[in-house]
Amino acid sequence: ALALTYNLPLLEYVRDILSELGVAFQIDNDVVDLYDKNGKPKNPIGTDLCEGKPTWMAIKVIETADENMNKVFRENYGRPEPECAQTILKIYDDLKIFDRYLDYRVQTQKDIKKRVSRMPSGLGNAILSTANNVIP
Repeated sequence: ALALTYNLPLLEYVRDILSELGVAFQIDNDVVDLYDKNGKPKNPIGTDLCEGKPTWMAIKVIETADENMNKVFRENYGRPEPECAQTILKIYDDLKIFDRYLDYRVQTQKDIKKRVSRMPSGLGNAILSTANNVIP
């Protein structure tokens, strides 16, 4: 229906919001692979950490850790040994990665609601419904 209106600015606006939702979904997937809803590491933890996948949490470490912590992170990330996983979990805990994730979720929800408020109500409601499913 959107495409039939030929409203290119609106199409681009919606695309940007949905792209942001896609990123939020992937970040949520990264976090849920490792943590339960209370921020406690799952047992067993997901495979992303041991496989060295480029998760949101790993990127946050690279962006925010000091040189020494980054060195320890690089030495342990992507290794299958349980002690390496525990070292990574300690780094995540020290950097409060789960808290940063919660902050990200809240801010993303606010940003999307603000952007959607500028849209026609029917379309905005549909996007908000999708957003609430992606970022509960």
